[in-house]
Amino acid sequence: QQEVESGESFAERDSLGFHVAGRFDRVLDVDECHLMPPFVNDIRNFIREFVKERKWPFYDLKEHTGFLRNLLFRTTSKGQLMVILSFAENKKEWIVELMETLAEKFSEITTLIYFINTKLNDTLYDLDYVVYSGQGYIEEEFDGIRYKIRPKSFFQTNTKQALRLYRRVKELATITKD
Repeated sequence: QQEVESGESFAERDSLGFHVAGRFDRVLDVDECHLMPPFVNDIRNFIREFVKERKWPFYDLKEHTGFLRNLLFRTTSKGQLMVILSFAENKKEWIVELMETLAEKFSEITTLIYFINTKLNDTLYDLDYVVYSGQGYIEEEFDGIRYKIRPKSFFQTNTKQALRLYRRVKELATITKD
């Protein structure tokens, strides 16, 4: 907390966590996120250590250098997990080593996907992705309706609140079979 409030540069730049509020170029390293299932913490912490042990560079948002750029998790109430990695360089050997290790070590991962992003911004919607393992999507279900969620799909991340919202919209719409 003190480091965030100080305004100074973080001593440790090799981080996997959350962007610091108001700072596009700072990531606060997080060991435990209480918003996600515990195994997500295990995966994130494993990736951080795996990359650091190999001395692969984390992406620097100011200098636009490095390899490991972004890590995203998407979960469903059905227990499915999509892990999405974004790399700033297309180093196939490194990518395969990391992806293969993740696929072998973490059976909780339903689908494992990566992007190569050499652009100056972090948007992924205009990029192609590679499905390394799994079907390339996860599924959510609300009141008997199944949704396929792909890496570029918009879907409310808080599924409990999304279900409440969908039910409320349905109620307000007063849809009948006629």
